[in-house]
Amino acid sequence: MRIDAINTNPTLRTFTLTLALGIAGSALAPATALGQSAPEPAAASPAADAGATVAAPVAVATAEPAAAPAAVAETAPAAVDAAPAAAKAKPASAAKKPRTVGGHIGIAIPLVTRSSKTTTIKDDQTLLAPIGVGFNITNNVIIDFEVVVATDLSPNGGTELVVDPGIVYTRLPVALGLRVASNISHPKNVGLIPLAHYGLVDFGAGNWFIEAAFPTFVEKGKGLEFKAVLHTGIGL
Repeated sequence: MRIDAINTNPTLRTFTLTLALGIAGSALAPATALGQSAPEPAAASPAADAGATVAAPVAVATAEPAAAPAAVAETAPAAVDAAPAAAKAKPASAAKKPRTVGGHIGIAIPLVTRSSKTTTIKDDQTLLAPIGVGFNITNNVIIDFEVVVATDLSPNGGTELVVDPGIVYTRLPVALGLRVASNISHPKNVGLIPLAHYGLVDFGAGNWFIEAAFPTFVEKGKGLEFKAVLHTGIGL
């Protein structure tokens, strides 16, 4: 067909353009379809991979923090509660611990003496100065090592030394004890000294006490001698 005939005939020109556009559209359709469908699988694959990648950390992050607070909530209070309990237990045990070493010092006066004859404080004035160191072997039993300096004020004068270690039981309201004694200034002698001890005033670190003692001696060449002695002093 001649080109000039197409240009001069309007109907033929319109048909020709329509046919050309249809052919061009048919040729471009497969390419467009391929261009649109090809990226879809590639886009879907990263999305799935990204979803899988993100999901795993989320699961881990959700599980791990949930377990950690539970462990802290269960263990931390126990440790906090244990510390005050231990702090309270130490003072309690320290308060119950008895003193292991103590001592006493005081003065004593024989009120009555009975030997070959009976004398009283009016007839014989003797000043005694007991000094002792005690060791607590239990909460209620004390081993006491005591010495007594005895000064005869009247009528004879002179100074004597008595060594009288003993044991004292302190559980009762009035402590009871027994000493074994010897007057080293006299010839062969031995004595027993029963005693009753009572605390008058407690100072905390010590106390003021009063004591009744009954020294009973057997001395070679002199026989039996008994005394009733009043003793007071400060004990630690």
